[in-house]
Amino acid sequence: MKRTKKLLSGTSFHGSTVLASRNELISILSWPHHMDPDPNEKVQYEWFLETSDGDVFTIYDWKEYRDVDEDDLIKWHIGGFDGNATEQGRHEVSMALIVSKRDGDDKTEMKMNYITILDFEVAKVFQYKYQGRDNNDCVQMFLGCKGHNLTNCQWMLHSDGTRYGTIWE
Repeated sequence: MKRTKKLLSGTSFHGSTVLASRNELISILSWPHHMDPDPNEKVQYEWFLETSDGDVFTIYDWKEYRDVDEDDLIKWHIGGFDGNATEQGRHEVSMALIVSKRDGDDKTEMKMNYITILDFEVAKVFQYKYQGRDNNDCVQMFLGCKGHNLTNCQWMLHSDGTRYGTIWE
């Protein structure tokens, strides 16, 4: 499962849902692609994803019509082009949530870190503040969302934000 830039127009709900809090989803998926905290909106938070097989799907809160606290458990809808894609998406998200909880996903572990990345495609060094799980999948998803092609990068996660050298973006 990963974030996607593929076309999502025409996806719809096929009955698959997952029970989680917004913070739990952020811990495994990074920040939503769409955020509108207006409680009058049908969808306030939405992620655009694809399964390990390359099928696209979305995860979104549907018609909550209230201020949803970041730790409230709610039923997230999963949309896709067909039921197989949404069910596979539900399975992959559920497994990621299980692994995250097994690895001790509590707020005390979500400390502030820095990611320094050497991006060979643009020949620059970038540094980001990062507050999330310190495992490869979460960090790589975060960097992918920042637009880096991870096949042409080297990165490290560290707690010291000191910058050395002169080629910073």
